[in-house]
Amino acid sequence: MQKPLNKKLLRAETAMRLSRSKGVGAKLFKDLVQEFSGDLYKAFAKYKVQVPNMSLSEQSLEKDSLELQIKKALSMIEAGETLLAVFGDDDYPESLKRLSEPPPVFFMNKPFPRELNYAAVVGARNADKEGLAAADQATKKLIEKGFVIISGLAKGIDTQAHTTALKKNILTAAILATGINICYPRENRKLYDEINAKGILATEMFPDAQPLKSFFPTRARLIASLSDMVCIVQASKHSGSLITAKRANELGLPVYTVSPPQKPVSPEKWEGNQYLLDSGLAKEF
Repeated sequence: MQKPLNKKLLRAETAMRLSRSKGVGAKLFKDLVQEFSGDLYKAFAKYKVQVPNMSLSEQSLEKDSLELQIKKALSMIEAGETLLAVFGDDDYPESLKRLSEPPPVFFMNKPFPRELNYAAVVGARNADKEGLAAADQATKKLIEKGFVIISGLAKGIDTQAHTTALKKNILTAAILATGINICYPRENRKLYDEINAKGILATEMFPDAQPLKSFFPTRARLIASLSDMVCIVQASKHSGSLITAKRANELGLPVYTVSPPQKPVSPEKWEGNQYLLDSGLAKEF
């Protein structure tokens, strides 16, 4: 016989079930929480009435998958391996609330201190030596200005930004496009473990979620929203970091970019930076 959940776990389960109910997106979840002043049980009860009819086979498949995800999440929460912040709760990151569609639930290994200033440092995965050197220098300058460093644990610029912060004993936060217990890319396992021990790991994905291509553009809005400013270090014209810059612009946040070297080794790796400067979407860092 399964023991009953305590109040904290029961609320977490309710939030996860509501967020994954058919037809419930981030906006509707936010609206329901606001309508019922944070009472998730009333919100869940109301929405269950609105769920359209599904075939038994559809219900069974969806239920099996959801049950496994929720069971895993609750197990990790109970073991202290992750925290779960629900939109509308006091421990939910305040800066995420400025999104029109904030994540209904947000997993973290530890809370984001609200009194700190956060700067996102992002850029190319296939960064060259010039880009990595620029990331190191930009991160050090931001640390000197009192910023905590946010990035996405990707190869290249992200890895350099996190590494520089850790070497300076500065808090760094990695915003993941996977479940909080999944390290991606795999070669960053040591860095992931060090951030887990000394910094912050955070994601809107349920535990065990694997990286999918569609997760990365949506993750960009979280990196932007959690930051007080964004710095694009090295980016090609198709770099995903330009999405982060765009989301930051939409939120009215300051966006900066590193100017390309006068004679770069690989000019194409800096085309995104030049575009941001020429278009006025970013200021020179």
